[in-house]
Amino acid sequence: MTSKIDDRAARELVRAATDRERPVKRLTAIPAPKLAAQAEWLERANSRCDAVEARTVTLVQCDEALARIRAKLTRNPGHP
Repeated sequence: MTSKIDDRAARELVRAATDRERPVKRLTAIPAPKLAAQAEWLERANSRCDAVEARTVTLVQCDEALARIRAKLTRNPGHP
């Protein structure tokens, strides 16, 4: 038996990328943050959603992103 979440996920996968709703913004629509760090995180998440939708950033696959991070850490051990 499939759940409503499974059904929704299946529908979202078949929609065109430009036609998808903003799931991250919907998920982050939570009550007012209690901590300053929560507010900052929500602001940053919303900003990144906007950048993705505006196509001002380039998305990369997770494996590629992790490889880039590992390469930087290897070249500069001990430095963030």
